Formats: sequence, structure tokens, C-alpha cells
Amino acid sequence: MDEPADPSAVLFWKNRNHWLYELARDVRLKPVSVRVGLLFGTFFGPDRDYLTPGYDWLMKNGHIKSRTTLSQALKELEATGYLVMERNWHHRNGYRLPFDGEAEWLKSHSP
Repeated sequence: MDEPADPSAVLFWKNRNHWLYELARDVRLKPVSVRVGLLFGTFFGPDRDYLTPGYDWLMKNGHIKSRTTLSQALKELEATGYLVMERNWHHRNGYRLPFDGEAEWLKSHSP
């Protein structure tokens, strides 16, 4: 497969690959958090940088049995810098990856 010609798209895919590599190997994360992160990683792209999946979809596709477990996984991904959440009280929350095609992504080392 040829790489996209758009430099920002090329950088986005490079960042996403680095993000996936770090996500899968981060010992701070519980396995369920990695699984949720991988779900997000498969659907984001240079032209799709904001997602609003429902809890039911995430639970079904992540094989998660409780809303509490999913909520904890999302909070863990946010706290460790792997996911940016936009909380919407009357609608679904929105999610972004912590990078775009504008700059190289560097893993956060915060707790």
C-alpha cells in the first residue's frame, strides 16, 4: 500500500503507529484499557479525528461486561495521555487521540 502524499496524513499515520506501539507495551495500563485503546486506534484516521462511540458499542466490541470497568478504562487512558475526552453531559462523550498530523507525538511519562 502506498503512503498518502499529504504530509500531514503521513505524519498522522506515523504518530498512530508509534501510539499503538506504546499503548500495547505500557505496563501502567490494565489489559482492558489496552483493548479499549486498540478499538479507538483502529477507527481514527487523518480525516476522522473525533469519535463519539456509545458505551454499549464499546462494551460489546471490547468484550467488557460492566459500564464501571469501561469507565475506569477510559479514565486510565485519559490519565496516561493516550486519549483526550470531551465530556458531553447530554450527548455521547467525544474522543480524540493525543496527536494530529501537525507535530510528532511523544509519549507522556506522567502517572
